[in-house]
Amino acid sequence: MTKEIVRQAMKKKRLYRNYRATKDPITYNRYKDIESHIKILIRDSVQCFEQKLSNNIKEDSKSFYKYVRSKQQVKDGIGPLKNENGEVSADSNIMAKVLNECFASTFTRESSYGIVNSNIIYDNENKLLCDVNITPEIVIKHIR
Repeated sequence: MTKEIVRQAMKKKRLYRNYRATKDPITYNRYKDIESHIKILIRDSVQCFEQKLSNNIKEDSKSFYKYVRSKQQVKDGIGPLKNENGEVSADSNIMAKVLNECFASTFTRESSYGIVNSNIIYDNENKLLCDVNITPEIVIKHIR
């Protein structure tokens, strides 16, 4: 925004506050005049900015495409998903269930049943598991 637009916006704000306090129709008309003037200034400013972008597209294409992407109305969403049976569905309720099942299977707590005690390691001679001692020196030796 240019300094002129900022100055006019402050003036508009001041006039609106004054109108609300006094309910004077003359103040309201001045407020509406400033509001329409600001709209014209903003429209001209945007048009000038877009003209500059289009003139400099050869030298600065990144800014041009950044501006174009910011004005894009369509946002990418989640597309059709396959369930466990391999059926593809684009229905939002079915896709929500498929995503819920996927996240639930990934982020659930495991029971301690079937988990081996981590303090014991396999010993070849006795076919038993025994204790492990890991020191920083051993780790550094194996890293190198």
